[in-house]
Amino acid sequence: MAEIEVEYGDGSSTSNSYCSAATGDVYHEEHRLHVSDWTSATDDEKEISLKWATWIIDDLVEWNGYKYNTTQALEWPRGGVSNKDGTYIETDEIPLWLQFATAELGRYLIANDRTQESKTRGFSWLKAGSLSMQVNKTDRIWTIPDSVWDMIKHYGRKTKAQQRTLERM
Repeated sequence: MAEIEVEYGDGSSTSNSYCSAATGDVYHEEHRLHVSDWTSATDDEKEISLKWATWIIDDLVEWNGYKYNTTQALEWPRGGVSNKDGTYIETDEIPLWLQFATAELGRYLIANDRTQESKTRGFSWLKAGSLSMQVNKTDRIWTIPDSVWDMIKHYGRKTKAQQRTLERM
């Protein structure tokens, strides 16, 4: 297993996570309830989930601003991004909200695979005699849960990949 290499704001070319397992522990202990999936996970499971969460977030969010340097592995650190109050985020920091959003998504990924589609997704009922079926378009699960999106939505927008869903016709 590849070791977790946390991005701390220096624009490393080998980083693979915005959050350490220790920061994830702090987030879940101090800011969340119902976190048994996280607290019962091994350190290896936590680190894998944080690396995966980082990859998903970077893949499905088009961030405001610009990359700090062209050789960094991740989308952050960034320049030209302001906080909700209008102050700019320093180009040598990984904001706490991004670390916490990574930890939040990491917990979801430990609990279940949000990237896997249900085999019956989209169907609300199916009748075999004189074949009849009805598609339910409201049962879609976003890869990035609302609780994570609410933490990051001020700083970027969803990519088309986040909005893409497969529908059975």
